[in-house]
Parts: sequence; C-alpha cells; structure tokens
Amino acid sequence: MAICGCRCMKCKNQKLESFRLIADDGFDDMHHTCLSCNTHFSHADGEIFVTCERCNYLAG
Repeated sequence: MAICGCRCMKCKNQKLESFRLIADDGFDDMHHTCLSCNTHFSHADGEIFVTCERCNYLAG
C-alpha cells in the first residue's frame, strides 16, 4: 500500500487505500479508494470511477 496525503474527492476523509500504477502516458499515477464512502478516484486528475479495471474496483 502506498502512502499519500490526499483526501477523498467526495467526503474529504484521509483514510484511503492507495494503488500505485503507470498511466497510459508512461508517468507514475495513483488511484485511491476511500475507506469511508467507497469512492474510487485518480490522484493526478481527480477523476472519480464507478469501475476501474486497473485496480479491480467495482462500486458496490
């Protein structure tokens, strides 16, 4: 698990599960899933995902 100072895009909680990955442009990226409200989002651009194949995330 990676550590980051981010907050959830939706509820602003700091308790996140983080996933480090390489973006399509070759740069490092990170996705987070909020452990409070279950929002999954991109660290770099703030995009919120309902599903994410890269992290095996499916909103439930």
